[in-house]
Amino acid sequence: MKKLKKPHRPAKFWPVMGFATLAGMRSMSAPAFLSHYLTQQPHAGLAGSPLRFLQKPTTASVLRILAAGEMVADKLPTTPDRIAPAVLLGRLLSGALVGAAWYRSRHGSALGGGLLGGLAAGAATFVSYALRVGISKQAGVPVALVGVGEDALVVAGGSLWARVQAARERQRRRFAGTALVSNADMGPGEVRRHCGADEHTQALLKAAMQMHLYARGYRSTRQLAPPCALEAGA
Repeated sequence: MKKLKKPHRPAKFWPVMGFATLAGMRSMSAPAFLSHYLTQQPHAGLAGSPLRFLQKPTTASVLRILAAGEMVADKLPTTPDRIAPAVLLGRLLSGALVGAAWYRSRHGSALGGGLLGGLAAGAATFVSYALRVGISKQAGVPVALVGVGEDALVVAGGSLWARVQAARERQRRRFAGTALVSNADMGPGEVRRHCGADEHTQALLKAAMQMHLYARGYRSTRQLAPPCALEAGA
């Protein structure tokens, strides 16, 4: 007797670890990226929750401004180290906020998510501080210059993380009510249903088959289309 697949549960742990790591590096970056994501992909799990303010465009705009200001202030000589008690507390709260919001949006425990996010942000704070100081000493460059590279890493990482989560959410909605979890789970029937090709694309695929791209390669090419479309926002 064929076993039924268990219902897919939306990812919570690793996304929170990613956002909390950003919080440990730049306290306002994690809420800013999360809020931007939630304005594009609102979640019913936050309906009626005090955390729903993160889904508002105004909140996202304010957090972006605060995140940019933090990056500037980080380079000032009067700015205390991130491991100073007051600064560390801010990063812990930032991690707790994104953790609670993410878990709640996935119909999980806001408390559990907050604890996970806070702990991960605390660990990321000490690790990123040690790396920043260590790189500065080893390379013989000012700490502020290393901070510029850290800013670039935060922006690139946060943008990529938000885009990946948005693509996964669109994929989850596409396969809602089925046993499928990702595009890799699709069989020939699902490929035909979800990966339709227009006349121009069909012509390209036929030309590829004439160059010895066989049926398996044909299916793989069509199966590769959804991730590319998800990344493009389709």
